[in-house]
Amino acid sequence: MKIAFITHATGFGGAALSSSKTIQFLLDEGLLRPEECLIIQPRSSTPPDEKNDAYYFLKQKICHYVWQLPWSPVDQIGGYPSLKRNVSCVLANMKSLLFFVFLYNKKLKKEKIEIVHLNSIILWPILLVLPNDVRAIIHVREGFLDSFEAKCAQTIIKKKASEIISIDDFCAMPFSNTSKSIVILNPFNMSKAREMKQSKLELLKKFGLPNDSFVVSVIGRIEQNKGQHLISSIAKKINSDRIVFLVVGLPNGKFGNQCLEDIQQYSNVKYLGQINDMDQIYAITDIVLRLDLIDYFPLGRTVWEGIFSGCVALLPVKDGYDLSSIQNLLNKYIFVYDYLGIDHLVSVLHSLLEKNSNTCENDFPISDNTSQSATEFFNILQKCR
Repeated sequence: MKIAFITHATGFGGAALSSSKTIQFLLDEGLLRPEECLIIQPRSSTPPDEKNDAYYFLKQKICHYVWQLPWSPVDQIGGYPSLKRNVSCVLANMKSLLFFVFLYNKKLKKEKIEIVHLNSIILWPILLVLPNDVRAIIHVREGFLDSFEAKCAQTIIKKKASEIISIDDFCAMPFSNTSKSIVILNPFNMSKAREMKQSKLELLKKFGLPNDSFVVSVIGRIEQNKGQHLISSIAKKINSDRIVFLVVGLPNGKFGNQCLEDIQQYSNVKYLGQINDMDQIYAITDIVLRLDLIDYFPLGRTVWEGIFSGCVALLPVKDGYDLSSIQNLLNKYIFVYDYLGIDHLVSVLHSLLEKNSNTCENDFPISDNTSQSATEFFNILQKCR
């Protein structure tokens, strides 16, 4: 069995981190051998190293290619594209698919690739041009936009993909009527973060925070759909000196830079930039706050990392959301507030603070699910053989 891992990600973020950890585990356990794997990425804007490329060490022992990959704007994280961006994506994707037809597919055949793993729904156009004897697995890590292209993508995925892996029940909803669909939680190992919580006071001092700080962390790339610009409205309504907002991540474009400039005006907001050793951040965090402006429940990587680390998560919920799949987590590990309801969010934060920050150190029974997640992924590979 030889598999090509095709990923849109060139950084150290969620999709790249999840995929690379899975591959590393399968190699470490001898379930895959380096010669059975191929990593394919687009060209990065910065030279890859161990700090900005989650696949960096894997590529020291696994063959890898830099290809021109399609980027279909069908995910809610990217948001609705402008007309200019849409045209640009269509032209770039046509070029990419021509590369597959006339060049890349020959390379896949030469490498004797049997299975292709597409690490995001934005890569779905590749399904249109893969050879018939290559089976495809696609990872659904995002919600779909309500657009014509997104509906086409869902139809093609259902028809062409051999297996569809979603990271949670909410991402899996468009594929609930197909037997190809399975939910596999991303791999997380937060054992170190749990251990570091024993040194929380030292870490608070390291980051220049008082010992009694009630830390609310907002983690992720700073952009409109992530909602960090709402922090300004939240910070000025907080009436406790103990609550401090840690903002971790890099700004994306003009919006991100302006957002960063605005939120740093508040004394209860501290910007840390990009942190590669996130264990120390989760160790001092009481609440992982998501502010996403999306149409599905944001059970993203940072939520599970926080819960596995012993924090709780605070997430926006819209009317009509079906939360039955996480019912056993609600009001213990996951708390919710009304979508865009700043006053309700502030009220929940104050309520959690009143219970004392110690109550926000949860007793979630798992800190490491890497083995289970990677093994379930390997079972999908076996099905595709």
